[in-house]
Amino acid sequence: MITAITEADIYINSQKVEIKSGQPVEKINKAFQSMVESIYTKLNYIKKFVLVNSDLWQILIEDDRQIKLVEDESNQLALDELNNYIGRNHDRNVRVTMKMLLDHFKAAPYGWKEIDIAAQVAKLFKIQEIKLQYGAEYLDITDKEIPNYLTKKTEVEKLVIIKRVLVSAELLLKARNIGRNVFDHSALPQDEDSLMKGLKDLMVREISEINGTISRYQHGMYPGKPALEVCLTVLKKLSEIKVALEFYTSLINQEEELILVIQEVKKVKGFFKNQLPHFEKVDKVKRIVEYPNPYAEIIQLPALVAKFNDRFVQLLQEKCQPIKVQIQADYAQVNDELRKFELDNSFQEQIKKPFEDLLDRIATRRRTAVSLYSTS
Repeated sequence: MITAITEADIYINSQKVEIKSGQPVEKINKAFQSMVESIYTKLNYIKKFVLVNSDLWQILIEDDRQIKLVEDESNQLALDELNNYIGRNHDRNVRVTMKMLLDHFKAAPYGWKEIDIAAQVAKLFKIQEIKLQYGAEYLDITDKEIPNYLTKKTEVEKLVIIKRVLVSAELLLKARNIGRNVFDHSALPQDEDSLMKGLKDLMVREISEINGTISRYQHGMYPGKPALEVCLTVLKKLSEIKVALEFYTSLINQEEELILVIQEVKKVKGFFKNQLPHFEKVDKVKRIVEYPNPYAEIIQLPALVAKFNDRFVQLLQEKCQPIKVQIQADYAQVNDELRKFELDNSFQEQIKKPFEDLLDRIATRRRTAVSLYSTS
């Protein structure tokens, strides 16, 4: 028997193969190996294996910088096979589930283990070649249930693998500029998923602040509430978009509107931070005047009116001062130029008069306002 096996010819799929071995057991093993390799021709595409679900989580949390440093991807052929398969089905509008991938790549010519297939899917997700959808939600890389979704028999049919349509570098740059110009935040990530999350976090923070401001309207009839509500609607709509390309496209298309509504919100926030006490004094005067039975409150009016007048005069002076300074600077420059030439006095006065009139008008109006509101 041993001699017969040693001297026997070996045929695989009706083809004679040369097995160079003098030992029967070794010859049989090599024959089986040759048979497996002839059926599973892409079995060796996976060279680096994983053993347990925790290995899948390590792939997902691996540092992006470390990934870039590793030039050699030992399972690159396997990654390409999966990526191309997903891409072909995407082009044909075929829905791809994790179970579909497992069934396809466990069969010939692959013969890969389920956990190794899951590892390649995790890698593609990590390098942003695909998106994972579970139920109606797109999964985030930080979702700790992903290893279970990739491997559990009760979950693999529910997990959908979608080919990612990459967002252009131009859109990402515009989005980062919006983050800086609209939300005053420049330290934003570079990659599209992290950038989208960062921008959404800024929107959620702004939504929270706006809701806090809106709650103040329970205590008074303050201006600006419609502006807050408009901004809230815009931010909520943007922050609820799940698909990256749709999110960035909508963000860029609504940039001008976003800038305007955020500017209005800043005005309202400024009102509550700096102007609320003055508004409440005026509002109190108004309530006393309009109250049907104001007699007990009328005694407060002189003090309230005096405070209002003082503040009005102060604001008027603050507004006038920079205008006055600019006119004086221009006037001085004109005088310097006039001194360079021998000009008729009447002509010089004609040139100077508009500046002097402006300065006189400012002084007169300030004196009038001070006089009016100091004696009222």
